[in-house]
Amino acid sequence: MLDWPGESMNAAYDALLASPRWQRNQGSDFVLYESHSGFRMGSATEKVWGKLCDTFKVATNIIHNRPMRATCPGRQYWDMNKLIVAPYVPNFIASHSLQSPVLPAAPSAKQRTYLLYFKGRCTGKDRSFVGMTMRSLIVDQVNAHDTSARVDVSCTDRATFSHDSFDLVTKGMQRSKFCLILPGDAQSSRRLSESIRAGCIPVFIGPPYHSTPIAYDVDWPAMSIFFNISHYHEWMDDNFPWHLKPNSAATDGQDATWWITDTQVKKHLVHVEALSEVVPYLLRIPYGVVETKRTHVMAERAKFSFATKLTMSPNAVNVLLNGICTGYINGSLANTYVM
Repeated sequence: MLDWPGESMNAAYDALLASPRWQRNQGSDFVLYESHSGFRMGSATEKVWGKLCDTFKVATNIIHNRPMRATCPGRQYWDMNKLIVAPYVPNFIASHSLQSPVLPAAPSAKQRTYLLYFKGRCTGKDRSFVGMTMRSLIVDQVNAHDTSARVDVSCTDRATFSHDSFDLVTKGMQRSKFCLILPGDAQSSRRLSESIRAGCIPVFIGPPYHSTPIAYDVDWPAMSIFFNISHYHEWMDDNFPWHLKPNSAATDGQDATWWITDTQVKKHLVHVEALSEVVPYLLRIPYGVVETKRTHVMAERAKFSFATKLTMSPNAVNVLLNGICTGYINGSLANTYVM
């Protein structure tokens, strides 16, 4: 009897590799989609990862963050040009029909009465989960230092959304100018897609950083703010490597060595010493700058919705197909670069 899902997946992969269609070009014209960074294969883990890391590296792979290949370089070098980093499906869309996802209302900056918003699952200060440690500390410090701005930033133990609870989160994003985008138990999260769909300006804090998917088609610096915190050792013990070398190896996807942005943001980083400087900086941003960034968010937000057909305003499916068909995939992290 097969050990589901690992043995079943491994058997399917074996059948694919034996097919004449795969053998025609040794899989170089295939596209593989890996649905979730936390997907486990049970007793077949080693067999499946052997194929993902070695055999399937010739194909184009759609993943949700680059750390999903963190264990591969130690086994066999992975061509990072063969990866497309896709956005997560927002929670509401994940539980409802994808046929014609409706974008939520997106008020103007003047209509947004809150400065900053974040709602997400947090754990304790277990340093084996760098992203969760970041969330816990950032939420605590933002609330501790805020005395005048209206912020709605908190941790919650929610694991899934009901329709009503997700509506409340959407409304929170709609009434806020900025939304914190923080890694969690992985480099990527649904918060990013949800905030952009609500017209909320993403605020990335690092190091390490949340993923920036479909970077080949999205102008992240134009619609976001990237904070570089000098005193990051509260959540990360080691010195953060600001570049990824071809032989970079990690024990698993929790290794922050791989948690760098998928797009060049060096010229756009806002350098601050401590987390206490984030809210005051956001308060000082002129209204015109805020509205310009929000305009960019509005221009990009359809790309974070998934539909079962192509649309005139490109949705995520259009953008992913464009990346596949043109071969213009996310900028390679195989080449060392400094942020």
